[in-house]
Amino acid sequence: MLKIAKIKRAETRHIQLEIFFFKFKFQPRKKRMRPVTVILGPVGIGDYMCYRPYFKYIRKSPRFKNAYILYIARDIYADFTQNFDSEFFNEIITVNINSILYNSTYRKCFAKIINSYKPDIIYTLTPFHPKNGEHPLPLKLFPLIKAKVKIAGCLCSKNQHILKNDKFSKIFNKILYQDCENDLFETERTKYEFEKFLDIKIPEKISNELFIPFKSDKKNIAISLIANTSDRMYSSEKWINIINYLTQKTDNDTNILFIGAKKDEFQLQNIINKLKYPQRCINLAGKLIISMIPALLNSCKFLISVESGNVHIAHVAKIPTICISGTTAYGRFHPYKDKIVRYIYPDALKKFIENLPPPIKVFQLCHI
Repeated sequence: MLKIAKIKRAETRHIQLEIFFFKFKFQPRKKRMRPVTVILGPVGIGDYMCYRPYFKYIRKSPRFKNAYILYIARDIYADFTQNFDSEFFNEIITVNINSILYNSTYRKCFAKIINSYKPDIIYTLTPFHPKNGEHPLPLKLFPLIKAKVKIAGCLCSKNQHILKNDKFSKIFNKILYQDCENDLFETERTKYEFEKFLDIKIPEKISNELFIPFKSDKKNIAISLIANTSDRMYSSEKWINIINYLTQKTDNDTNILFIGAKKDEFQLQNIINKLKYPQRCINLAGKLIISMIPALLNSCKFLISVESGNVHIAHVAKIPTICISGTTAYGRFHPYKDKIVRYIYPDALKKFIENLPPPIKVFQLCHI
């Protein structure tokens, strides 16, 4: 398998390994600090924003203060980790989730690279849930990793059966259980998970900020209308009404900036073409790397978004945001308790919220 691989030594201390159309970038084998700890981060950018405040505490743990920390970032978000959080890791390498899941050659080669570090510990940020088996990537990858300790978080009580065939406990020899019925907001849940992983106490109030290099005259309005799942989407017709209202109520120097991935470009352009003032709309789908999003949002008056990772980035960057929401992620991913993000909920969800016991019923509703 490796006979068909091309190996290129980069200008840095890294080696780039090319196999078919796949590229891996890693450091050559050398004596490293112990324990070699691999942290797998296959989460979405919204989940990542909830985890990142606690990276700074890795070195405060007696167990990991002298460890070699290798972070595995999703390729589509790796530049964000590199630009904002690289100080917390000795090394960052990237992974393509679809290739791990569906390409056995890629999966085996990637595992071989991780094993070349002789890892002592591998830990996945991704929480598992017995009902839906969130993020199957670790279940595919971890059996190939020769680490002494394999750790995962799990959203269920210790008394529940995680999987009927007990696959979970066969792969992981340490599971960080958390009760999925306690309705914790995700930043609180990730805090408790990291406390268990690091075996330390993390302060209740910590800073979670991004350094954004420039500011502008705040003339723009950012729009993020596409999410990864259909239950978080809002109809195109309603978005057209919202955006037409915005352009009518703002001056001609205010632009509407559409944020999205490359795959969203055509869908967004179809919406722009139906607006009254398409000349004031800029389709940025696929034109921005993820680490540019905070600076872009910082150039805007505010963000209007569906329930997506951009809301969490905006919150950390302290950009006023209106989130059109209404999914079952209530209580875990929304609402934030400050007033940076305001939420618009459908009537059915508002009635559901009104019947919830405190302290869950702490939220800010926004009306248009």
